[in-house]
Amino acid sequence: MQVLLHGHRMWTANAGDCRVVMGVRRGGKLEALRLSVDHKPDDPSEMQRVQACGAHVSPGKTDPFEPARLYRDKHKLRLGPGLAMSRCLGDLFDENAGVICTPTVGYYELGADPSCEELFVVLASDGVWEHLEDLTVVEMVEGFHGQGKPADLACTNVIARSAVAWRMAEGNYRDDITALVVYLPCLGSC
Repeated sequence: MQVLLHGHRMWTANAGDCRVVMGVRRGGKLEALRLSVDHKPDDPSEMQRVQACGAHVSPGKTDPFEPARLYRDKHKLRLGPGLAMSRCLGDLFDENAGVICTPTVGYYELGADPSCEELFVVLASDGVWEHLEDLTVVEMVEGFHGQGKPADLACTNVIARSAVAWRMAEGNYRDDITALVVYLPCLGSC
């Protein structure tokens, strides 16, 4: 996941299941604006692309939670890869299962909507988003941002709350939890 901020223009590029979310205030109401696309194998366009390669997508389950995964062969799941994402960087071995590194690129112009105040951006791995909703994370960060506390403190809180959510849902197992919080404007007047 990459974010490039140049003046008032912001580009995002993502290949995988990490996510970029912006906290904004519109009409006095706090909102979470998703700026990237999660590449999950059960997303209709991703599933179609993966299946066109001859690979199989196993459906996800809710109880107990198990994400959708992609496999080379429906009848030989042991051949893998068993990934819960359909795009990633550096995985050359699973190209024949439909795994590609092509990112989805997004564009956002800061200040283009005068009714929208852009407050901060949260970049995080799927370990954050697995058990916390976008708006929940935005509300957590705004609690620090609104009090003038530093972004690194807000980020540490997001990571800690994610770890607690994993513990409550999964016991001793958890996925990677990586996050970055950037307050806007980040360099004076962007």
